[in-house]
Amino acid sequence: MADEVKTENAANAEIGNAKHKRSVAVLVGIGVFFAINFVLLISQPLSKVSPETLPSAHTWTFWAAKEFAAEKKAPDVVICGSSVLMHPIARVEAEHTGKNIDYVLNHQSSYVADKLAGILNKSGLSCFSFSLPGSMVSDDYMVMRALLSGPKKPAVVVLGLTLRDFIDSGVTCPGATPPFKYLKRYTNIDEFADLAMPQVWQRMDYWIGKLVYLNGRKMDLQTILSEGAKNTLTPLYTQCFAPCRLLEMDPTRNTPANLRGEMEPGMMIVGPNEVARYDDNTAEYRKRYKRNDPKMFEIQSKFLERLLSEAKQNGIRVVMVNIPVTEENHTLMPPLAYEKYQQRVKELATKWNVDYVDPAPSIKLSKADFYDSVHMNASGGRKLLDSFVNAVVTDKQCVSNLETRYQKNLAKRAENVY
Repeated sequence: MADEVKTENAANAEIGNAKHKRSVAVLVGIGVFFAINFVLLISQPLSKVSPETLPSAHTWTFWAAKEFAAEKKAPDVVICGSSVLMHPIARVEAEHTGKNIDYVLNHQSSYVADKLAGILNKSGLSCFSFSLPGSMVSDDYMVMRALLSGPKKPAVVVLGLTLRDFIDSGVTCPGATPPFKYLKRYTNIDEFADLAMPQVWQRMDYWIGKLVYLNGRKMDLQTILSEGAKNTLTPLYTQCFAPCRLLEMDPTRNTPANLRGEMEPGMMIVGPNEVARYDDNTAEYRKRYKRNDPKMFEIQSKFLERLLSEAKQNGIRVVMVNIPVTEENHTLMPPLAYEKYQQRVKELATKWNVDYVDPAPSIKLSKADFYDSVHMNASGGRKLLDSFVNAVVTDKQCVSNLETRYQKNLAKRAENVY
């Protein structure tokens, strides 16, 4: 009996020791995790890495930012807005150049650049289009804050606006849009996180990712470490490890769900003189206008004010343009929402001393200039872009900014900087 008790006591002691060791191991693991996380929070290693090299789904914003980063010099003019600009710009560009235009790979508007160059008698002007599908004012602001600064800041920004940019019912919060989520890798959004994600539950994932660095940036870290090992151990790496799938981003392979491409080259191409059949998209816009959300309207208005403020601080001249849509689309808008939108933009234009242009009365668009209720075809696009050019050349500050930029570029060419 005594032997049995001793055996049982020994077994219990062994179990107790095992539990104690596991507890110590867990505590050590937690301690190591928090220590590593603390060091990463302090050092912010990914802040030293170019955002374009981090893993990302191939979204419209990814491709635009990638092309913009590859530009050797800052564009003279940048056009910001949604797909109501993207489509007519691409269609006009195809006719102007006589070439097929791949939406994914071409964000230039040589039509606008050439028109400006002819009127101002300044060769070599450039115009870049940051018009992104579904873009809201908050996304335009993120483009301005994240990319249009420093050596890449333009002289002029033409900001195309519509009512949908302020009240899209399909958008839960500004921070949830694909452009916003991609562009926040370029800039710190802490100061306006409450504006971008007004609900507490919307901000939880953001702040958890900020505090728990290993969780919020795990895929980025995995890619950087993988590539670091590859560069250090080459050629042994290629024999010992498989390629980093996060960096391949091949849509035919099994990439993580949140990294699967939205658009790839060749998926959307428009050719010269291509005729688009009119498409009735009123059902889509009935949903977009379903909720006349005053809170979202106020949030987007604040983002517009932030955009105008930062542009002024950076010496960028902004011209705001109301993009015309069909009467068919107007009938779907919530009562008095369009009038409220017009009034607010005019108020902000006055406050920040920028031009707000409504070209609809002068360019005389008809239904034949559209291929659905909001998107213009090439004929409508030419009229719209001509109004952009006119708005720029009749704004004294725009012309002054372009003249200053032109003279600086001449000096740089003389010094063989380019």
